[in-house]
Amino acid sequence: MIIHAASLKEGKPEAVSEELNAEEIDVEFDDFHYVGKIRVHGTVEKNLSTVVLKALVDREVKQSCARCLKEVQESYSDAVEYRYDVSSADEIDTLADIRDDLILSHPERFLCKDDCKGLCPNCGSDLNTVKCQCGLGQSHGPLSKLKKFKKENNA
Repeated sequence: MIIHAASLKEGKPEAVSEELNAEEIDVEFDDFHYVGKIRVHGTVEKNLSTVVLKALVDREVKQSCARCLKEVQESYSDAVEYRYDVSSADEIDTLADIRDDLILSHPERFLCKDDCKGLCPNCGSDLNTVKCQCGLGQSHGPLSKLKKFKKENNA
């Protein structure tokens, strides 16, 4: 989003909006895809040599659960505020700041729900929806040795 600081009236907020293509600004990930455009809308205001952009960044994303690989589509909206010194610039390109915020908002590890059980490492069954028939999904989970120790020692 380009802001023309020279055309802004002092102390009068002006509405701004723009739609961004995720592929063009390079914010796509293997497990995280934007559905449609990223919408940025808000106000920009000039005060002395500072321009302030206050906006909402709305987007809809499709992401894969790190445990069960289920795809989930959700909408997000984040409020942003950027301040720019315009004493030596007539134009401000806010795209880098918006892109950085989008990258930082990408979760390191997305889970479809907090208690997602994931997939059986042996047969691949989704343990959230079915009881594993091979038995490995229940008896060889991450805490299976601790459970076995606890059972053997009556702790």
